Amino acid sequence: MNPNPIRAGGARRLPAGLTCTRIQPQAPIRLVCFAHAGGSPAAFRNWPAALAPDAEVWTVTLPGRAGRVREPFATDWPPLVEEIAEVLAGQVSAPLVLFGHSLGALLAFEVARALTRNGTPPRHLVASGRVAPTRTIVPPAVPGDDRDLVELLDVHYGGVPDQVRALPELLAHFLPIARADLELLRGYRYRPAAPLPCPIASWIGESDPDAAPERLRPWAFETTARFTERTFPGGHFYLRDHEQSVLDAVADLLDEDASGRDRADRGSRATAV
Repeated sequence: MNPNPIRAGGARRLPAGLTCTRIQPQAPIRLVCFAHAGGSPAAFRNWPAALAPDAEVWTVTLPGRAGRVREPFATDWPPLVEEIAEVLAGQVSAPLVLFGHSLGALLAFEVARALTRNGTPPRHLVASGRVAPTRTIVPPAVPGDDRDLVELLDVHYGGVPDQVRALPELLAHFLPIARADLELLRGYRYRPAAPLPCPIASWIGESDPDAAPERLRPWAFETTARFTERTFPGGHFYLRDHEQSVLDAVADLLDEDASGRDRADRGSRATAV
């Protein structure tokens, strides 16, 4: 008998900042969530309970924040991606669905590529609030002055959360994280590679400045399976402002993935708006 069984409802923490706050051993899907620039697993705090027992939710904490506050911020994509992919492949039960928002969508995409290279592709990739990687341009320079950084976030990245802006100590904690993540985003370079064998879903808020179809639909060229698009009410942070609608959509997608229906679509391409 295993002396340390994994019990339903417990928590588990792994290297590479991977954390599950609500273990669901019998769940048919593991959903791995990557937050936006300046974000944290708190962006998905309601998801484990809402999706249980049908999915076990894992979140990724990047270096330099929360439980990894003593670690230096990530500056290079390859080691960050490989570390996450290695831990996922070795210590989190398949099948995996990757969900990333904004910066997190690019990170989820590169982790999906790494998992595929290692022979353990995910079941599905959801790229939320992010143009296709071939359409990603180098963002504006990140200012060193905090007031200028706040202005940059307001103009280009959906702004600073009101609860953070209202408290100087929270703002002082948030801005170095946001600055590091924006520098990481500036360092992203798309490299051509074989398309993923898993379906890709592109989700975005209808009033997001990046919602133009010509910037999103090239995601379709990153998969040999099915590509779908979905638009939600709201702007860049639609998943925060319309969380229940997003959770319903996630539940539907996971139910489809768990049933294996997407495997029948592999090799074909369809678009649903």
